[in-house]
Amino acid sequence: MSSIIFSFFRNNLNSPKINTNKRVKLSELKFKQLATVAAVHGEELSLKLFEMGLLPGEEVELENIAPFGDPIAIRVGEYKMCLRLSDANCIDINVK
Repeated sequence: MSSIIFSFFRNNLNSPKINTNKRVKLSELKFKQLATVAAVHGEELSLKLFEMGLLPGEEVELENIAPFGDPIAIRVGEYKMCLRLSDANCIDINVK
C-alpha cells in the first residue's frame, strides 16, 4: 500500500501535466492543474460531496498533497476540501 502512495506522490510532482480535454479521475490530477468535475460515482459519496459543493461543472484545482500522498486537498470555488485518494478515484474530471 505504501509503495502505491509513494509512487503517486513521486509521479504527481515530477510528471508533466495531463493532456487537456481528457476525462480522468480526480486522483490522477497533477499539482496546481485545473479541471472541471464531470461525474461523481457512488450514491452515498456523491450525496456527501454534492452537499459540500462538489457538483458537476464545478472547477477544481489540486492544491496540496499530504507527505505520504493521501489525502489530497483540492480547491472548489472559494474553499479547500480534503479527500482520500479512494474517494478522489470515484470522481471523473475534464482537465483544462
